[in-house]
Amino acid sequence: MWPEVPPAQKVKTKHRAMDAQALRLWVLSDTQWLTATEIAKANGQRTKGLAARWKRSGKIFAVPVPRLEGVEEDRYAAYQFDVHMKPCPVIAQVLKIFGDKKNDPWNILFWFHSRNGWLRGQAPNECLDKPALVIEAAKHEMEPVEG
Repeated sequence: MWPEVPPAQKVKTKHRAMDAQALRLWVLSDTQWLTATEIAKANGQRTKGLAARWKRSGKIFAVPVPRLEGVEEDRYAAYQFDVHMKPCPVIAQVLKIFGDKKNDPWNILFWFHSRNGWLRGQAPNECLDKPALVIEAAKHEMEPVEG
């Protein structure tokens, strides 16, 4: 007796989930990550509420990363901060441009790590020293697709 072959849609869905997981692992391993506690300490604070406040106010973004105990904890890409551990203004400007259309933190993260034609093939996170170009690329990202 032959094993039951799953419908094509189930296979496609499983492959998409595996691809998404692989992409997440690649981006997580390709970036320096900070915890809320590390951000607070770098800013002379004892509680980790600073990063959450900055996140709520749209100055930075975080991705939920599972810890060993299975509980998710927000992690913050280090490139969002200047040398004084304050949020880089360009991040807030990009998040404002994206608005609710890109409210999934993983989509935001993938955009910052994806090569971009408007940035001559570089990823936005590699061009944060050129904020005007990154902002322009974000605006193009949000343009409607015609065709």
